[in-house]
Amino acid sequence: MALTLKDLARIADVAESTVSRALNNKAGVSEEKRKEILKLADKYNYSPNRLAKGLAEQKTKIIALLLPDLENDSSLKVINTVEEELEKQDYQMLICNTKNDLNKTENYLKMLSEDQIDGIIVLGETPTTGRLIQLGLDKGGKIVLIDKLLEEVVLTSHLIDHNKSGVIAAEKLFKKKVKIAPVIMIGEENDYIEQERLKGFIEKCNEHDIKPEILTGIKTREEGYKSFFELVNKIDIPAGIFITSNIAAIGLIESIKTGGWLLPEDFEVIGCGEDIISKISNPRLTIIKEPIIEMAKNAVLNLINGIQSESISGEVRIYEPELVESDSTK
Repeated sequence: MALTLKDLARIADVAESTVSRALNNKAGVSEEKRKEILKLADKYNYSPNRLAKGLAEQKTKIIALLLPDLENDSSLKVINTVEEELEKQDYQMLICNTKNDLNKTENYLKMLSEDQIDGIIVLGETPTTGRLIQLGLDKGGKIVLIDKLLEEVVLTSHLIDHNKSGVIAAEKLFKKKVKIAPVIMIGEENDYIEQERLKGFIEKCNEHDIKPEILTGIKTREEGYKSFFELVNKIDIPAGIFITSNIAAIGLIESIKTGGWLLPEDFEVIGCGEDIISKISNPRLTIIKEPIIEMAKNAVLNLINGIQSESISGEVRIYEPELVESDSTK
């Protein structure tokens, strides 16, 4: 069992308040007694309860990171980046995996409303309720959003221009002499991010007077594999495909090769997001890179500033995606 402040006071034969003053280098304790207490703390590896200390001071130095899930590479990148940046500021991180469950989100947000944590960073598709809006009104400086926007309340937000992701993908597919059949495969049809990618892709296709083929609900490897057989009878070859899930892109590529077609001669494929999947696919996947690490770093800085100043900047910063070409396109 860890040594408590009360235990340390008993060993030193002093009041708990004396131990506290000695450990925090405050007046009211002699230098000789301070050294004695510090020596005992070192001997018994005493470590103060950070949460209890923080609650007493109304500051915990703990930040909660709310995630939709832990099953995608973007979440892992954000976790690593946020943790590194918080450590530089002497803050600790609490990982809150909501598993896309509103009740879990509610419970995590309650921690901020009860001052058990200093602030929160909310990532992307994390489900949110009216509690976040209310917290935004009460504690807006202690909340920062990554790839998420709430229209009901002013919060500091870092957003990717997902519309441009669709535009860039379509531009890449049209930069050739041979006319291609453009295809876009997205995940949830009603998801805001997917809709923005779709709009950008369609807009660019319209400039070429071509109507793209659209497939929705393509998120897993199996769905990516099956989608090709649904697609191949609908389009002409060669074709260019923008698929927003890299794991689904692996299944798509497998089915293309199984059918005897060639990449990128018959089908060019563009994925979305830089992750390990895009690097190990065969052929290696051309992607739309999203600056998630830069966003996470800036989100931490905004949040620390908001906590310390007790004010909200309300900045909405837009980040540009970029094309990273590889072997799955010409």
